[in-house]
Amino acid sequence: MFKPVISSIFLLFTQPLYAETPIERCMVVGDLATAIMQGRQLGTPIAKLIEIAEDNDFAIALVLLAYGQPRYSTPEYQQRAADEFGSDIVVACMSGLT
Repeated sequence: MFKPVISSIFLLFTQPLYAETPIERCMVVGDLATAIMQGRQLGTPIAKLIEIAEDNDFAIALVLLAYGQPRYSTPEYQQRAADEFGSDIVVACMSGLT
């Protein structure tokens, strides 16, 4: 259950390095935030995500933010929480560009 989420999070941790523009970086960071929250909603242990993040302080901060949010029991609310968290992170990132 955790492996697909963990695999996608691992891949997303490296992508902000390769985004070409600030807007692309914000979108990738939003995808990362969504994936982290999906992991949180599915019950992935926080230690596993921090281990994947290694020394990436920004990624660890996203993990801590996600785990500060409530966990829901229905797939609909879990996906909504993940989508909203990702969107909030994109908005915060884009706000920093102006």
